[in-house]
Amino acid sequence: MVRALSSAITGVVVEQISTPRVRVAAIYLAAPLVALALGRSIANAPRSKELVLLAGLVLIVLANRAPRTALACGLAITSYPFTREPDLPKIGIGLGMVAGVFLGLAYATKLKRVRTNSIDAFVLIYALTPVFILLIEGQSVSHFTDWLAPPVLFPYIGFRLIFAERRAADFFAPAVVAAGSVLGVIGVYEALAGHNPFAPAVQQPLVGGVRAITFGVPLYRAGLLRASSVFGHPIAFGMVLLIPLAFALARPGRRYALATFAILAGEASTLSRGPWLGAVAIFLLLLRLNLRRSLAAAGIAVIAVSVGPISKLLSSGGGTTEAHNAHYRTGLLQAAFHHATWIGNPNANLAQAIPGFSDVTSLIATTIVRTGIVGGCELIVLAALAILSYLYARKAGSADCRAACAALIGMLIGFVTVTLITNMAFFFWILLAFVSATLPAERGISTLIPPRRAPSLAHLLDEASLSRSRR
Repeated sequence: MVRALSSAITGVVVEQISTPRVRVAAIYLAAPLVALALGRSIANAPRSKELVLLAGLVLIVLANRAPRTALACGLAITSYPFTREPDLPKIGIGLGMVAGVFLGLAYATKLKRVRTNSIDAFVLIYALTPVFILLIEGQSVSHFTDWLAPPVLFPYIGFRLIFAERRAADFFAPAVVAAGSVLGVIGVYEALAGHNPFAPAVQQPLVGGVRAITFGVPLYRAGLLRASSVFGHPIAFGMVLLIPLAFALARPGRRYALATFAILAGEASTLSRGPWLGAVAIFLLLLRLNLRRSLAAAGIAVIAVSVGPISKLLSSGGGTTEAHNAHYRTGLLQAAFHHATWIGNPNANLAQAIPGFSDVTSLIATTIVRTGIVGGCELIVLAALAILSYLYARKAGSADCRAACAALIGMLIGFVTVTLITNMAFFFWILLAFVSATLPAERGISTLIPPRRAPSLAHLLDEASLSRSRR
């Protein structure tokens, strides 16, 4: 009786929302509300770790039957607020790797074959470089898990395997754009309301009379709170938004146009110039894919630069905090290159590695300190792979892969001002896994060099006849 009644009610509801427009509208109205409710409840739940582990187990169940749902759950776990408990700030290393672990376990036994390419080889070498340096220097590896390089390999391999499933790869762009739209709106709310709806404000603790560097501390600029959402820092939030921004720009349709402006609004609410430079690079790389939308967004950006707090930020004088931060990062890069060694020190204390620069806020500087000139060369190789991948995707006509490569280039530009922090780091490796899995070369060959076309039979006959006539 109960089953019959529930089936009747479900049938009526499905019939009422069976039209495509009503169904799409219902999804777009419900998604932000559900995301906000789940985010607030999980961020403040006393047993939030158990919830994430349970969600990871659900991934294995969903992976074999519903790869798109498994991907959505994996992205949700990766976006899990870096503050696990109400008053305890933590870096997003730990539970953020759960998604990659469970997705890897689920798909490692399912997929028959995964073609590897040069990006996969680079990630493996990059992840294990610190371990090799320790062995070269005669130092012992602290734990056997260092050989697994969990912060890098777990998210990369797990999502690399699920992206080999075509349905999951095709669903990545819409899922990321939807998440980016919700996060963009929440970022605007956070900047205007003056508080983070996901994570409560925490006080920066004193350690030995000095302010300890933590995440989750409210940061202000031009009189506004800089939005950080669930990523613990405004720059980390802005860097993650570059991924949905690129996909929204590359895809046609009104909903992707609305998503573009929502994501841009969230990007502006971070008041972070590094991600803004990355966004400009993405616009330039994807300009021809959607010229009208890009011009409209550029017009809005010009207005934002001309008036309001953004104008005040960009026109800051030499004595302002903003100018001091820019001077600090310039000096940091110069000092990092000045003190560079060939292989660095993977166990170096970043706060003491570069004299006069206790806060190493650049991936370039961090890499030079820990893996030396070798690590710097690896970053150059990564930049070259990103550019070659973009050129290959543009030539092959793959819009999603081209957008992902543009986002990768934009993030690499932003890494001049930030290193791999909080759960933003996992999204970087997930993006790189998507590029590796969807690159047209991965479908047929294992390099980034476009293959030469085999000559046709007619072409060979023409060449033979031409050589005979010359004789």
